[in-house]
Amino acid sequence: MSRPLRFWFWTILSLALFLIGTWRLRSNLGLPYAESLLYAGAVAIGVWVIGLRVVVGGRGPLQAKILRNPHLASPEEFEYLCAQIFKKRGYKVELTPSGGDYGADVIARKKGLTIIISAKRYDESNVVGNRWVQQLVGAMPHFSADSAVLMTTSYFTKQAIEQAENCSVELIDGEELSKIIRKYWL
Repeated sequence: MSRPLRFWFWTILSLALFLIGTWRLRSNLGLPYAESLLYAGAVAIGVWVIGLRVVVGGRGPLQAKILRNPHLASPEEFEYLCAQIFKKRGYKVELTPSGGDYGADVIARKKGLTIIISAKRYDESNVVGNRWVQQLVGAMPHFSADSAVLMTTSYFTKQAIEQAENCSVELIDGEELSKIIRKYWL
């Protein structure tokens, strides 16, 4: 179900709860009209707020603002976002501990295939160079990885693109990342 449809689903459900709740409180419990409106309204608003949290992704670390603007995420939130992208693709994911991770932030596994992912949350004006590609290539044997992915909110230098083409490193820049986020969440 698309995001707008989910929004309208929760809105209509809340409105129906309000109308039915008001009627039931008045007819079954004999509450005055004002009290019936108050109680049914409180329940309907609670359901609507919970529904909106589900719709905009406000549960957990993947908040709507991060999905709309990943470069506003903290480095940890961006790593989590990258892990969730691979989880949506059917991989079992694991975040590596900070420090001593050889440049790999996420390890994704599926059907005997291991991919290491490096997440670089940069401002759009700060491009990612080939040293990060080199670091990932060097980390692959440590994790027994079959391939690697370098993800950023920014862009890659020409040298990084050329080097990635010559080895098993996939590059996902900010533009491609936005497409992926729209596909899975927005």
